[in-house]
Amino acid sequence: MKFKYKVFGQDTRIRDGVMDAVNKDEVITRLQAEGNIIISVEEAPIESVQSLVGKFKDKITHKDIVLATKQLSTLIGGGVQALRSFRLLSTEAGNKGLAKRFAIIADDIQTGIPIYKALSRHPDVFDTFYVSMVHSGEESGKLSETLQYLATYLERNYELTQKMKKALAYPAFVLVTFVGVMIIMTVFVLPKLADLITQQGQELPIFTQIIMSVSTFLINFYWLLIPALIGLFFYLRSFAKTPNGKAYFDTIKIKLPIFGNLYKKLFLSRFADNINTMLGSGVPIVQALQITADVVDNYVFKKAIERVAAKVRNGRALSMALADEPLIPNIMLQMTRIGEETGELGYMLGSMATFYKRELDQAIDTALSLIEPLMIVVMGGAVGLLVASVLLPMYGITTGIQ
Repeated sequence: MKFKYKVFGQDTRIRDGVMDAVNKDEVITRLQAEGNIIISVEEAPIESVQSLVGKFKDKITHKDIVLATKQLSTLIGGGVQALRSFRLLSTEAGNKGLAKRFAIIADDIQTGIPIYKALSRHPDVFDTFYVSMVHSGEESGKLSETLQYLATYLERNYELTQKMKKALAYPAFVLVTFVGVMIIMTVFVLPKLADLITQQGQELPIFTQIIMSVSTFLINFYWLLIPALIGLFFYLRSFAKTPNGKAYFDTIKIKLPIFGNLYKKLFLSRFADNINTMLGSGVPIVQALQITADVVDNYVFKKAIERVAAKVRNGRALSMALADEPLIPNIMLQMTRIGEETGELGYMLGSMATFYKRELDQAIDTALSLIEPLMIVVMGGAVGLLVASVLLPMYGITTGIQ
């Protein structure tokens, strides 16, 4: 359920917003834990179609954040004060949702709040990694350079994510199209042919009987099947958002044939790139590991990085801590060890990020080259079964006539 709230915050300003919670008491408890004084909490009304459309239009994409970060880096690097930079972006940003956030951030900065704290109040837009990088840039006095590093990193990460989506989009589209055609053939075409064959007194072959059983089930129980599939979809979607569900699906994700290798390379590239970017901005190694664990977006890798961070905090070298994790390949261990010995750990991890990015590109091409013939074989077999279920009885009718 969604609840609207209004509070008097620690910064002596009145804030309002919307929070997802099980009940009103949970909202009050969470707000008080943040040091707020509750003014009001009430159940939010159900959103209208217009408001949902407006939200969709104002949705902030990764591309919007990359562009805004580049603009912010250019403005601050050109000597424009942070407050004025955010004011300018609030009027010039192409995305209305992001423009509103920048206006709020500018208001917060005007009251004396540091930039990173103002950004941290919008975790759905600026994640822990982003906020920590800005915090490091503010403390070191190199905010413009840090933002440039950040924009470059976000762009690289965006490119990797898009490549993964493209790799998954093709087989998904072909599969959905194939299933749709099969359903149409099974529900609308085969029953008529089966009636024609039955009228001729021919016995249906076993293949045809099986497919006709499926057809009969779909025709008679579609009213039950469709809601069941929709319910299953939303259940799995909700389950995937829980800690146990995320752990389950993330484990499956990296164990999938063909695609599991792609995901591993993607997460290794992100890991190396994150650590390199933060080390280059002056973030301590333990903090860099903790932040990377929060933003790596995979439960299995998250737990592995958390274990590494705990060992490094207790005094172990990064390469030794990584050696205990089976997910980390030997080449990364060797490069990390060399980086520690030469004092060029960030550079070595940056090289590994580039290496895995190239590896991911090649792996995607290889995966697509393997998937295409595999899908052709599977779909060819299914189509052959469907055609045989039609042609065999038709051949029987032709033979009977002769």
